[in-house]
Amino acid sequence: MRRFCSPQAVGLGLLVIAFAAAGAGCGPPVARVEGAVTHQGQPVSNADLMLVQHDNPARQFFGATGEDGEIYVTYQDAQGAPPGRYAIHVTHAVLRDGRPLPPGEEGAVLRDSPQAVGRTYVFEQELDAGVNVLHLKLENAQLEPAAF
Repeated sequence: MRRFCSPQAVGLGLLVIAFAAAGAGCGPPVARVEGAVTHQGQPVSNADLMLVQHDNPARQFFGATGEDGEIYVTYQDAQGAPPGRYAIHVTHAVLRDGRPLPPGEEGAVLRDSPQAVGRTYVFEQELDAGVNVLHLKLENAQLEPAAF
């Protein structure tokens, strides 16, 4: 004996599938962050980033730069943060005399030593939903006192 679904059951099933498909990928808008941090034209590698929302300073988002100075900020599996106005704090370590740390393992070891100091630069930036390409030049930012 064959059983057939009623047209109402089929219609309800299709409606559930349509709503599930429409909801896939939904969520809060994301301000995708791309770009790089540089100092005097050179990439700033292994810097720490903290994005502080102006409207709600308790909302902070974190990221870093890669070896090539490329910015990485992640928010809910996306490269970025919620749209809004931010103070972007970029902290990187330099030798006490201001020279950059050497690359690789030597620089990583020196970063946590007394021979290095942290320098934090602050940028004001509006991040819109969609792609935001940032070119953060440390020489154009406000320098804060040493971070570490």
